[in-house]
Amino acid sequence: TPGRGVRLSLGSMVRRRRRMRMGAIEERGVSSTPPLRGGVASLPEETPPDVYAGDELVRLTEEERNLFDEIKKACEYHGLKTTVRVAGGWVRDKVLGLESSDIDIAVDDMLGEQFAEKVNEYVASKGQKSAKVAVIKTNPEKSKHLATATFRLGGRSIDVAHLRSEAYTQDSRIPEVTVGTPFEDAYRRDLTINALFYNIINDTVEDFTKRGINDLKMKIARTPLEPLETLVDDPLRILRTLRFASRFQLQLDGELDKAGSHEDVKEGLEHKVSRERFGQEIDKALHSPGRSDRMLSGLVRMQLDTIVFDPPRPSSLRAPPSPEGGGVVPPTYFTTQDARSALSSALVERMGGVLEEGGT
Repeated sequence: TPGRGVRLSLGSMVRRRRRMRMGAIEERGVSSTPPLRGGVASLPEETPPDVYAGDELVRLTEEERNLFDEIKKACEYHGLKTTVRVAGGWVRDKVLGLESSDIDIAVDDMLGEQFAEKVNEYVASKGQKSAKVAVIKTNPEKSKHLATATFRLGGRSIDVAHLRSEAYTQDSRIPEVTVGTPFEDAYRRDLTINALFYNIINDTVEDFTKRGINDLKMKIARTPLEPLETLVDDPLRILRTLRFASRFQLQLDGELDKAGSHEDVKEGLEHKVSRERFGQEIDKALHSPGRSDRMLSGLVRMQLDTIVFDPPRPSSLRAPPSPEGGGVVPPTYFTTQDARSALSSALVERMGGVLEEGGT
């Protein structure tokens, strides 16, 4: 049909642009492979972002302003045309009027390590001492060398990486990461409120999903892409969603709320996500501002609590250590020991005897 032909034409154009961009980046040291799932085909047609003047939404501290000025001067010093953006949680928190110390930078035309070295070279040119750049290579076989670099500037630790696109396989929540545009990077995020960028170069806030700013104002938790696909790709996102909803007093979008209790999401949580990651998310919720009980009640409402808090299945249990001097292994070992290893001691204390009750 004519409509189908138009869609195919747009898809071909997007894929062609993506291949050209990947080829150009590969020449600068970044390799890439075709997407597996959750790639270009899942995205809407690429459009410009909604752009807001930075001073209307973000109040920079003097330290932040000086830091960003240094980054701009480093770009000018090297004659770079790089667009430097702060991504994710820092932008969300600043728009909400909260302070944040976690600055993650995304660049569009080089490796994070290369950009960090450029900044260090600029700092050295002024006769100042610069710290060594550290490279965090998490899951290198899937990241295709798109590692995150960490450097210090103005006494502050900053993470920097290339903009990314992600593709998922059916059996893993760990994506294959390839180079991306800011549009693709925004749409790979778990929630629209976490998909905002602060453009350091021109002092603007960019909302590529066109919903992030409004969702912050209306206190709505919404995924950039279709909720069920988003959660099936990475089931841990439902725990993150409930944690953010608890912290910022958000209401889940209707479709997202429905997707959270889908059987495919439950199955993914059970088989794709480690118990340690369960514990980390619950622990973060209990230690963050806001009502952590809302996250726990959300887990119960979506019938996810049994997956998150129940002891692991017998087939996945480790053998208990032999009791000193003989004796009998406590009958609650298999039901509490693995759960305790996933949850911090603070969480165990705050949840009282729940774990012990599960072992009787």
